[in-house]
Amino acid sequence: MERIVNEPSAAALASYFTTNEEQNMLVFDFGGGTLDVSVVECFDNVIEILAVSGDNQLGGQDFDDAIVKYFLRHCEIDPKNLTAQTRAILRSSAEKCKKELTEKTSAEMVVRCEQIDRKLEITRRELVEAAAELFERMGRPVRQALMDAEINVEDLNQ
Repeated sequence: MERIVNEPSAAALASYFTTNEEQNMLVFDFGGGTLDVSVVECFDNVIEILAVSGDNQLGGQDFDDAIVKYFLRHCEIDPKNLTAQTRAILRSSAEKCKKELTEKTSAEMVVRCEQIDRKLEITRRELVEAAAELFERMGRPVRQALMDAEINVEDLNQ
């Protein structure tokens, strides 16, 4: 029998079947515009969703925007004078930089267009500082999911 499962369940299944160990997981589904957090228990080929929480107004695009603001501030560029096309190029470059920062400790944001020809190295630490408010907002659904699941962070394996 085939079934469709949601993304947190699919991620938990994939992780569970690689280790085959009983475990409690906190699974993030961080889309472009939303954040969903699930607390999942895996045992005896069973995946049980203990709790879910989220923020429908927080997603990856918010981090792209934070990187764009950081870039503009450090390159001393006034955002008021930018065209829609330049804004789109900035956002695309910021997204690429954000993805690089998931694998590397620093990434170079390069913007070459009619209005801007600059590059800036951004570290993970700088991203954390630039997006501190967003990281704080991420903590709320995590705490809520843990509370609803009646589980402590120390009880999580992953």
